[in-house]
Amino acid sequence: MYPFMKSTVGENIFAILMSGIAAAFAAVMGFVSAIILCSTFLRGEVTEWDLILAPVTAVVFSVSAFVFAFRKISTYGENPDKT
Repeated sequence: MYPFMKSTVGENIFAILMSGIAAAFAAVMGFVSAIILCSTFLRGEVTEWDLILAPVTAVVFSVSAFVFAFRKISTYGENPDKT
């Protein structure tokens, strides 16, 4: 059996902050890319869909980036739990 190490408070705060930065970058990228894609592929009044799609895309990108980055950072260097 491998020894299981718990993360300290400082490591968790660092993981949250770094994941938040990654989520902010992903949100900006998702927001801008949704606006560009809507203006490229849609014409006329349908281009107003970017008012809905841009924030939704930003939220989806930021949540997925936060979860992915937090899991990677918080478990870095720890042995997998083998029971």
